[in-house]
Amino acid sequence: MLISWELAGALVLLSASTSAIAATTGVGGVLLLSALYTVLPDPRLVLPMHACVSLVSNATRLVAYWRKIDVIVWLKYMSGALPSIALSTFILYHLFSDYDNVSPYFMMVIGVVIFWSTYSGNRKNVPGMSRPVNFYLVGAFSAPVSMLFGANGAVLAPYFLKTNLTRQKIVATSTACQFSLHLIKIPAVIAILYGFLSDTGSKAGSESIQWVVSAMVLASIIGTLLGGKLLDNMNERKFHMIYTIAMYFISAKIFFIDGLLKTNLFH
Repeated sequence: MLISWELAGALVLLSASTSAIAATTGVGGVLLLSALYTVLPDPRLVLPMHACVSLVSNATRLVAYWRKIDVIVWLKYMSGALPSIALSTFILYHLFSDYDNVSPYFMMVIGVVIFWSTYSGNRKNVPGMSRPVNFYLVGAFSAPVSMLFGANGAVLAPYFLKTNLTRQKIVATSTACQFSLHLIKIPAVIAILYGFLSDTGSKAGSESIQWVVSAMVLASIIGTLLGGKLLDNMNERKFHMIYTIAMYFISAKIFFIDGLLKTNLFH
């Protein structure tokens, strides 16, 4: 068995809890889940497992809140995102051989961007301190981040603090943007997972991975439903407070754990 029962149980429990967080704030759950993937027996498992759980988690939230989606914001976002995906694929192709060395420095930049976007978003009610969000540019910027580093939701989320959308619309619209990009990744994820399972040479090992992913997906659905209940019973002020705290926490996690600690300074 490639994944131990202990690790499988931890992944399932964390999948449920992080999906509940994502359903409450619209972001951060799957990003927090990625921290445990560092202990997986093979790094090739990270992308397909991460993608499967995040896709289903986003899909569940989308089903629950699709009526709340701000279609205009989503259309603007995707209009900016789609052209930039081709550029990010080109960059990934040319950086792939040196990806591990370059990635931490990009993550540090992303962490700073998320922190500043969250901080500036909280000043939206101060006259002259904020401007309307250009979601065309947000899509053009966050889509490559998603393709290269998988942190699209964290980059996208702070900009919703600058809007006047309600908590349900923030979660629904953010989810719709993230889900649309996850759909684009499906062919690559299938190819990677298929290649990995073919290389294991062990039917039992392949089946164990499939069972773990299935259990994580089910747990993420349960967690999303529980998080949705919390969101429905939360007022706008408390939502924005939790949302802001989550974004500061995520920006610190990306800057320090995914960035600074992986640079040559600490190796």
